[in-house]
Amino acid sequence: MTDTVKVYCGGLVRLLADHFLLSYSIRVFLWRETAEAHPAMSEVLRQDCDQLGRIIESLGCRISQYGGRFPVHFGELHDLASFPGAEGWETREDLLQGIHANHDQIITNVAMLRAIVPFADHPEEDAFLRTLGDFHETTNACLRASNTAPPSGS
Repeated sequence: MTDTVKVYCGGLVRLLADHFLLSYSIRVFLWRETAEAHPAMSEVLRQDCDQLGRIIESLGCRISQYGGRFPVHFGELHDLASFPGAEGWETREDLLQGIHANHDQIITNVAMLRAIVPFADHPEEDAFLRTLGDFHETTNACLRASNTAPPSGS
């Protein structure tokens, strides 16, 4: 495994941990909130979780393809993640702020990985990371827009 591949695999493992923890944090939010109170936001979050599941699968396949090592335990995923997840998120506002911040951190991590790993021989990897960053930017914008809608029954 070349140094470039090691760096790339390390970045993918961190992204895997970030996506896993973000997906779990969003699920915590959905379990705590009632969909009836905020249907537009709940729908965006459910779609986000579905897409995060597909991204986690794709990241896992890429790590395997390049011979990287997977985190095995939740604690290991938590330790590798760039953010603490849902810890300390007591209110709906805390949860939303955390979810936005986590999406923003993933956008930053994707940009950093794209900047440090040369993709001249692997344009499909650059396209994958670009698509990943675009997904998080779009999702964050949709979530912000859906959060401005008044709750049902108002």
